[in-house]
Amino acid sequence: MITIIGTGHVFNISEQIAFFIKHIWPDVVLVELDATRYNAMNIDNTEEKKNFPRMYRSVAKYQNKISKKYGVVTGNEMFAAVQTGKLIGAEIGFIDDNIVRVIKETQAEMSFGEKIRYSLSSFNTKFSTKKHAKRVTKNYYGRENEVIEILRKKYPTLIRKLFDERNEHMVTNIIDYLDRFSNVLIVVGDLHVESITKLLGRKDIRKIRLNDILNTSSLNKIKAEVWNR
Repeated sequence: MITIIGTGHVFNISEQIAFFIKHIWPDVVLVELDATRYNAMNIDNTEEKKNFPRMYRSVAKYQNKISKKYGVVTGNEMFAAVQTGKLIGAEIGFIDDNIVRVIKETQAEMSFGEKIRYSLSSFNTKFSTKKHAKRVTKNYYGRENEVIEILRKKYPTLIRKLFDERNEHMVTNIIDYLDRFSNVLIVVGDLHVESITKLLGRKDIRKIRLNDILNTSSLNKIKAEVWNR
């Protein structure tokens, strides 16, 4: 059995993630992190973080701004997944590619025009709000492919490197774990869920989406299903 949980790194959903892990009781918990990114979550070293690519720091700054409005630390749900997995004795797997290297490659391969478009979009996100983050999540739910293709036209290199290639890398790692474990739980950013599901091509996949976690009635229904199971 494979369970894929779609998350948002700025939302206060650690308790929900912990609930699912405790009650599904997987053999292994796989998270959309690499060792470098996980270690960065465990340190408060401003000088070391300054060595990360500017694009990484820009996105992190935006996410931190929204996270604070939810009263959480960016990526708290991933940290909760790792800690809860360890608590129940599950193996932990970091399935993402090295994000620092990937972003450096992305910056190097982006055309001048794409860099300008990205810079302008980054400027606009500085004025994003807590409500905007939720609205974006609701707007792309159910139309992920359409959203990705729209973004691909504006940012072809960005989508190829940060979405397509990372999804393929994560699926390769997931398959390795599927050879060893029968009950696998995967925690990834929600926009990756459908693509990873398609690449895996398996029928035994349960998906728990971010939009349902943020909706109280949907969340309670999923919790009841997991509890009864």
